[in-house]
Amino acid sequence: MMIKLFMIIVLAFLTCKARSQTLFHSQSSKHSEHLVARRMEWEKNPIYTIYGHSDDVNSVRFSPDGKTLVSGSCDGTICIWDLEKNGAMRNSLEEHKDCVLSVEFSPDGKTLASGAWDGNIIIWDLNKNGAMNNILSGHTQRVSSIAFSPDGKRLASGSRDSTIRIWDLENSGVLLNTIKRKHWFESVAFSPDGKILASGSSDKKIRLWNMDKNNGTFLTTLKGHTEHINAVTFSPDGKTLASGSNDGTIRVWDLKNNFNITHTLSVSTSRTLSVTYSPDGKTLVSGSHDNAIRIWDLGNKVVIKTLTKHNYPVKTVAFSPNGKSLASGSFDTNIKVWEFADVSLQPSSQLSSVPSIISDQPSISKVPINQPSNQPSMLTGPSSQPVSLKLLAESNESSDLSAAPPIWTIMSLVILAVVGIMLYAKLCCRRDEKEWST
Repeated sequence: MMIKLFMIIVLAFLTCKARSQTLFHSQSSKHSEHLVARRMEWEKNPIYTIYGHSDDVNSVRFSPDGKTLVSGSCDGTICIWDLEKNGAMRNSLEEHKDCVLSVEFSPDGKTLASGAWDGNIIIWDLNKNGAMNNILSGHTQRVSSIAFSPDGKRLASGSRDSTIRIWDLENSGVLLNTIKRKHWFESVAFSPDGKILASGSSDKKIRLWNMDKNNGTFLTTLKGHTEHINAVTFSPDGKTLASGSNDGTIRVWDLKNNFNITHTLSVSTSRTLSVTYSPDGKTLVSGSHDNAIRIWDLGNKVVIKTLTKHNYPVKTVAFSPNGKSLASGSFDTNIKVWEFADVSLQPSSQLSSVPSIISDQPSISKVPINQPSNQPSMLTGPSSQPVSLKLLAESNESSDLSAAPPIWTIMSLVILAVVGIMLYAKLCCRRDEKEWST
């Protein structure tokens, strides 16, 4: 009887182990082929998590054609991701000797600029696979922010050395002007017409500079924030300016009506680290120190969605040129690309309820930063949930493992097997002793 019980326990254990190994094999050793197949199937409604960096992701930007995403990180690298090839890493640029804080595409998409903790700005030629074209030296402390003028002829850089520098890109990066103040500059942005440069700084103030007929004559100061300003950005029509601060607010300024504050959007006590307008100017997106991304309806001055899938503060957010995708970078070293869709295009049966965002659990390993890969470096998932507020929820990958036995079950079977072996051995010993004694 004991022998039969032991054999049943061992058989159950081996069956569960084989089943677990089969599931694991299908999830890991063949994840590349599986991922590509699902990517093709779910092309309409994807959301990605891109791995590759090993430290904070400080800046992400889409190329003007929306086919490429670039990211700068405190691991000292700039990664170029091909969004037409499942987010495969096209190149890794590693000339900076320290944390990369800001990356920007030129308006024509042929050039990339990056600013870093080492005080240097590097101009990269994307027509030559990211070859280094020029180094703009002059800042004595970290370059927090850079911005191309709309015509691509000038570059502005803000630094913690308390200067803004204007560079002439048509003349090998010659320095055109240096704006000096007593506070450091954390963010700079050109207006859509290129006539105004906005700067956000550590003294809680925003300053506007005339860039029309010169290279940085002071225009006015915008006061209202009570803490350090981390981000400034112009609306697509140039009529308003949005700013994010450590005071937990986003303020929207009317540039056509005496620079009045039209909106004050509160993010509780969490610091606002980044802000960006949608291309149509109707939506504002912010990244905060509480790990959240908030989507604001500017017409109603309310949050219409909060995304909480990053595990650390969200340092950077950026819209694609067509407004259908949003990228976010975080101190958790990851980049997420959120795909927006037109609700009216979805079947009416899918709009009957409002889903919540569900957390993603990556099932693939990170791509080494120094090895651009032809394999997909993104996690994609289906969205069987209905669409809410034009945001497609990410699939919960853990459902693929629902059939796997939990670890405590396997451990219990192992223990039972060991006990069975011990009982069987003891029984055999007693039988041998009995036979010996007779």
